[in-house]
Amino acid sequence: MRVIKSVKVILLSSLFISPVYGAVKGNVDVFLSGNTGNAHTRTFSVKNDTQKDLDQFTIKGKVNYFSNMDNHKLESEKYLFNQQFDWRYRDHPVLDYFFQRYTWDKDRSKKIRSRSALGLGHGFDILEIRSRVNHRVTLILELGGDYVWEQRRDASYEEYGSFRSYSVLDYLPPGDKTEIKQDFEYLLDFGGTFGYRINTITSIKRNLKKQIGLKLAFEVNYDSTPIGTAKTTDTQTNLYLSIKY
Repeated sequence: MRVIKSVKVILLSSLFISPVYGAVKGNVDVFLSGNTGNAHTRTFSVKNDTQKDLDQFTIKGKVNYFSNMDNHKLESEKYLFNQQFDWRYRDHPVLDYFFQRYTWDKDRSKKIRSRSALGLGHGFDILEIRSRVNHRVTLILELGGDYVWEQRRDASYEEYGSFRSYSVLDYLPPGDKTEIKQDFEYLLDFGGTFGYRINTITSIKRNLKKQIGLKLAFEVNYDSTPIGTAKTTDTQTNLYLSIKY
């Protein structure tokens, strides 16, 4: 039932974004196989990333769901929703775009019932190399701050600020068949909670057809100050069926 519910959430989010912002492009990753460090668990994951490019604005949306069951008992469950608006400067000598973002997530294993973050910052196009043979290398960097509202499973509540650094390195070798991508996010939390979080995703995608491919992703989530008995580090290695639209 949880899997069916999560798929409905993904589909409904796509239907909501499309009428509001018009035709969008994006990618859906559906879990095929994976490893979370326990051979006796059953894992399911689905991710949906959408993007709408306008004249000077870019609108991005992301919805993720992950669950992990051990002997029919739910051990881990994560929800993530993210929306970001990028506004590009026309002739700024240093800054490339200004962004506003909102993120909501829920993480059972991290003992987070609900966490919302509202953030602002600036983005930089550090590197962009393109050629006529579909060869591409891009590197972006975002620097900004978040204000976070966090409701924990033990009924405690925290509000705090975060400094956020986020980078994406995207490499497309000649031939348009393979894509290598590295995402890195660093958050320094201060206020009532002081610590830092690191989230990284390393993925290799192989296109089987124009809109369908296989993606292998290795994900690491680290929290220096976990809540209660929660682990500091979570790792996942998953294989996805990747569908482009």
